Amino acid sequence: MRRDADAYRLHLAGLTYQQIADQAGWATRAAALKACRRAIADAYRLGHGELVQVEQDRLDMLTRTFTRLASDPAQDPHTTIAAGLALLRVSESRRKLLGLDAPAKARIEVIPAEVVEAEITRLQARRLELIAANGGLMRS
Repeated sequence: MRRDADAYRLHLAGLTYQQIADQAGWATRAAALKACRRAIADAYRLGHGELVQVEQDRLDMLTRTFTRLASDPAQDPHTTIAAGLALLRVSESRRKLLGLDAPAKARIEVIPAEVVEAEITRLQARRLELIAANGGLMRS
């Protein structure tokens, strides 16, 4: 399990499966891929806090990758723009993961119908008082 987690960390750091296999001493890149998949499966057995950290690690890796592409002056403009848009999507995912875009908490107060009807009756009576005080005319 530790070896799988190490392989997955190398993958998050941007190494290819072949590079991971070479570094870990596995015969094939498929072995490294399987180790990474096992590490991901193990991660989903973790608690919420650990899962959030795993997702943040993934987002960090994507951020590093797309930042390199977006800031490389040798890249063609289409790649630079695509990397910038990918960075925006990664940022949106991170904000959603961390709950940063959650709506502001609102206080909702329910007013019973009887209270609303009593207020309407009071305002209508006040209106009639004002009309009577003005000689039957209502001023705007």
